[in-house]
Amino acid sequence: MADLKENTLQLIEEKEFISHEKNTNWAKYRFIRVIAKKIEFENVNFSFTHFEDCYFRNCKFIRCKFKGTKFKSSILRGSEFKGCEFDYSDFSSTIIDLDQISKNLPSHENIRRELARNLKKNFIQIGDSDGVNFFVTDELLTTKHFLRKASFSYNDTYYAHKYRGLKKLSMFFRYCKFIFFDFLWGNGESILKLTRSMVIIIILSSISGYLKDIDFKNTGSFYLYFEYLKLSAVTFFSSYSNHFNFQYSEYHILMLVFSRYIAIGLFISVVTKRLSRR
Repeated sequence: MADLKENTLQLIEEKEFISHEKNTNWAKYRFIRVIAKKIEFENVNFSFTHFEDCYFRNCKFIRCKFKGTKFKSSILRGSEFKGCEFDYSDFSSTIIDLDQISKNLPSHENIRRELARNLKKNFIQIGDSDGVNFFVTDELLTTKHFLRKASFSYNDTYYAHKYRGLKKLSMFFRYCKFIFFDFLWGNGESILKLTRSMVIIIILSSISGYLKDIDFKNTGSFYLYFEYLKLSAVTFFSSYSNHFNFQYSEYHILMLVFSRYIAIGLFISVVTKRLSRR
């Protein structure tokens, strides 16, 4: 039977910090309704400590360690963080300034991605749409870097040992899938990228029709391309028009209409996500 030692959090309840803290150890404590106002914490270790219903207003945290720390229903408004470590931290319904926490994110992609997901959920809980949008973007960017390293990195010891053989191949396919949907519509976050994809579809459609009728000896052949471009745009955005002197095949029209409805569905999804965060 394994030997185990006590790992109970020491309880500090309904107390207030009244002096600055420097080089102190507050690891593995449970703070309940603890208060601090305009207090400076320097080189303080808060690892694995729980903050519950705490109020830290306009405090300064300099090179503090919050590894595995949990913040629940607490207020850190106006507090400043410099060079702090938040690896494996957990936030729930906690008010914290976006510009401060964003400057103290972990450097390792896998740890940063998990923290970004947690902070996204936290900002949803407190109704901060700017924070949600920031960490959605940060999570996607970090995921992209993580998948790329897991797929191609051989010099990095962590990725080289953890992702080998079939596991590395699986990560490569995940990376390709991520890149495809990122280009298509920013993984559900970019109307601009979705618009770009629609323009590309229209251009490719017009090129396909143009190449069938192209005649470089005919000086009007390039004018014909713009006619096909207009036809593709009309077919994609509205319905097939009989006002043109030439027509696409039924298969060509079907592909354009099918692409249109997919684009509409993706557009509604992006807009709904944006509005739901407000």
